[in-house]
Amino acid sequence: MRTICGFLLAVTTALPGSAQSTISGSWNGVFKIQERTSHFVLHVSGTSGNLSATADSPDECRYGMPVESITLNDQTLHFTVAKSNLEFTGTFSGGSISGMFQQREASVPLTLSRSAASSEAGNPVTSLDVCVAGTWKGLIAFPWGRLHIVLHVKGTNENLSATADSPDQNAYGDRVDRITVTGQELEFVMTKYGIDFTGKFEGGSISGMFLQYGVKVPLTMQRLDVIASPEEREWESRALEESAQKNDAVAQAYLEEPLKQLVKRIPELKGIRPAADHQAPAMILQRTGARVDEFFDNMVDLIANEDIRQERLGAFGVARGSKSVHDNYLVLRRGNGRGVDFEEFRMDEQGDRLEQVGATSGFLVTSGFALICMHFSRALQRDSRFLYLGDQRVGAGEAYVVAFAQMPGEATLKVALRGPRGSAVHMLTQGVAWIDRGSFQFLRMRTDLLAPQPEMGLEVQTTEVDFSEVRLQDVATPLWLPRSVRVYVKFGKSLDRPVEEAFKNVHHYTNYRRYRVSTRMAPLE
Repeated sequence: MRTICGFLLAVTTALPGSAQSTISGSWNGVFKIQERTSHFVLHVSGTSGNLSATADSPDECRYGMPVESITLNDQTLHFTVAKSNLEFTGTFSGGSISGMFQQREASVPLTLSRSAASSEAGNPVTSLDVCVAGTWKGLIAFPWGRLHIVLHVKGTNENLSATADSPDQNAYGDRVDRITVTGQELEFVMTKYGIDFTGKFEGGSISGMFLQYGVKVPLTMQRLDVIASPEEREWESRALEESAQKNDAVAQAYLEEPLKQLVKRIPELKGIRPAADHQAPAMILQRTGARVDEFFDNMVDLIANEDIRQERLGAFGVARGSKSVHDNYLVLRRGNGRGVDFEEFRMDEQGDRLEQVGATSGFLVTSGFALICMHFSRALQRDSRFLYLGDQRVGAGEAYVVAFAQMPGEATLKVALRGPRGSAVHMLTQGVAWIDRGSFQFLRMRTDLLAPQPEMGLEVQTTEVDFSEVRLQDVATPLWLPRSVRVYVKFGKSLDRPVEEAFKNVHHYTNYRRYRVSTRMAPLE
């Protein structure tokens, strides 16, 4: 009897382990939500107590979705795919798993059956030409530098459309003019940027030649884990926003540093005469704020000549490539009264808007300088802390020097940067302003990030603006506008950026004038 009891006990304890070992493999099922039929594939691997899985949604060309949690207790299987708000609980019985599939508010029955091709679980795509839609990413190795490209493809093979991103240049959503698939060969063309790519599918990648303005280099693009659905974009945006908020919340603003240390950080402060009382006098903020508000009240539609020197920097700050750009810089007023807003952009000599000056050549695009003084507007001063550092000679005049830092949880005016899939991430800034002691106009201003943003790969973003007085014939009050701007941006290593990169742009503005749109009525023929 003891032997029999011992035998029975051994059998009983072995059953759960046996179930868990045989669940490994691929499982297929079909579910229906709101009259839409969808296929679902689960790929399970591992052993008892240490299962892992990925999931596919073939109808959406979504493969390799990570399953964050999967457990098998007795005969009950439970797994979740957090990014897709997906959850399943079912009973495992031999050749099938039956249960309830839940996605957001919808809950429907789903039975998963073991796939005959379980051995191919690691490579679920058996015919790549039937599923081109998705997100593909590659690294273009130009002779002058390397740039990532992300291709977003939608539709069926007979009717494809696509957009392309260049994350290194913060450029997203550029339209692909033509994309076609013939058998195993893919071609896409972007006429605006002189781009033509032709490649062949090889497993989970597309390999071929990338041609731009006569320069031809090899390019291999890998399919990303999943297509960035609206829900996933929202998830990513929320995660990046939360990380940015946490970074800003624990940041130590440089206005808290001793002045001697701050001068080392900001060389432009050399020669400052320290203030006896570092609390920002209410008079400086009140009168400067009045000047800023006056500036926005008197601002009109403007156009200026802009010359830009764009540089990609290598080791020790040495330029690895440069580009000169000449264009027209516009600042347009939108609305009146309390609903006023301003738009800044660039235009060529033919009057066509330039969205990404230099972006296709691997340079960083920078803009938005005319309104940098907004931090001192009386309506926005509550967003920041201010510290009167002292007085300093700037050119032929004397200036108050005031540091500021936006306050986490309070600030409403933020810098925006796009994430890897185009999600906008908002960050806080700090800076120093040199304010004319007589007119309370801005002579110079510098801004920096309040905190580095490692999740975005962004380590440094510094902007320095020199202002000058501009008098317009039909505007009573002079406007103080950017004369020259220097921007330095450094990106550290990240999953999307295998090497550190830095960029420097220098802008010069001349010949500010009123911008007026004229139209001519042509007689009807």
